[in-house]
Amino acid sequence: MNELWSRCLASIHDGKVEDFKRLAEDLLSTIREHDSETLNYAIFLDESARVAVIIAQYASSAGWLAHNAKLDRLMPHFPEVCEFTEIEFYGDPTPEALAALDSLGARCYPTLLAL
Repeated sequence: MNELWSRCLASIHDGKVEDFKRLAEDLLSTIREHDSETLNYAIFLDESARVAVIIAQYASSAGWLAHNAKLDRLMPHFPEVCEFTEIEFYGDPTPEALAALDSLGARCYPTLLAL
């Protein structure tokens, strides 16, 4: 299995929910237009708790690395609106992807079994 899955949990800063929503829309628009190896991408939001969960599926480590490169212009804006409190990846990233994930402080779960 070459696919990678991810789950990120974000705590949205007080008064920044609407800013987060706009940034999330820009993010999804960029992914739709430029990102062919992101197979699934969804953002779930509990507004009252100011918590967002982002679930994504990538075709491969190379697909995730390309995804990250395409989002370079948006990523600096996230600390203005939220803090990522958990970053988890599932699958078997390549050494290059694993190094990038390590730099994000991501926790990785290698595949045990998959269909």
